[in-house]
Amino acid sequence: AMRKAVVRQSDGFVVNVILIEDGANWPMPTGHELRDAEGASPGDTWNGVKYVKPVPVVVKPQSGRRLR
Repeated sequence: AMRKAVVRQSDGFVVNVILIEDGANWPMPTGHELRDAEGASPGDTWNGVKYVKPVPVVVKPQSGRRLR
């Protein structure tokens, strides 16, 4: 089986990473493509050259407010 990334063509978003047999008759979701998944994880973005990990968002607590 081969490890492939299911990539949304509109923005390169990696929807999933799957194992698939060579020549398998798998119904590709519309608007998606399979790419070699070397280094890919769901949530990454394919930029046309490599997979890019998402940048984590840091949320700072509001100062001066206390939770009860």
